[in-house]
Amino acid sequence: MTDKSKKSNQYQNLNIDKTVKFYVTYDEEQNCFIADVFDAALEEQDYGKAYIESFEFDTLEAAIEDLKHYKLGLTINTLNDK
Repeated sequence: MTDKSKKSNQYQNLNIDKTVKFYVTYDEEQNCFIADVFDAALEEQDYGKAYIESFEFDTLEAAIEDLKHYKLGLTINTLNDK
C-alpha cells in the first residue's frame, strides 16, 4: 500500500490501525511538506467527505512518523505529546 516517488517528495500510506489514509507531497511555493489526512473507510465512497485535515511538516520523515500514529478524533497536538 506504500507508494514513494522516485524523487522522494511524495508518499502515501495508512496509519498503524488502518483507519486513516494520508498523502504527503512537497509544496515548492510553501517550501514544506503538506500532508492530507482522509478517513480510510469513507475515501473510496466519497473523497470529499473523507477529508479530515491537512498539516505542514519540514521533512517527509517527520510527516510519516507523526501520521503513522494518527488516530481518528485526535489532534496533531496530541500526537506531539506522545
